[in-house]
Amino acid sequence: MKKKWPWVLGASIFTGLVGSAALHKTKTKKSEQLNKHYSGEWRFYHANKKTPHSLKVENDLTITLDNRSINANIIELNDERLVFQDGNGYHLILQITNNQKATLYDEADDCTHSLDAI
Repeated sequence: MKKKWPWVLGASIFTGLVGSAALHKTKTKKSEQLNKHYSGEWRFYHANKKTPHSLKVENDLTITLDNRSINANIIELNDERLVFQDGNGYHLILQITNNQKATLYDEADDCTHSLDAI
């Protein structure tokens, strides 16, 4: 048994490393798919303020509102929604459904906007 111990330990470590690498690759691929799902450019009309706006989400998930970069942190990213938190602590929630209908919820104004792809 003593002679087999290093072999068993080595095989166990190798299996753990291979499994970890495969898991990392799967997570990276899923993340890239989500980034692609949410990247795009849209227009919307703010009904309360009666102003048109543009929203752009880059592949790296940076956001631009009316051609101005927004300093925001990603709070949540999944198949259902992308949630940003801006510098003031308010959330912006981008949702895109299977039929490509997109909405943006702005917590600061407490309103949801329908987005039209550009």
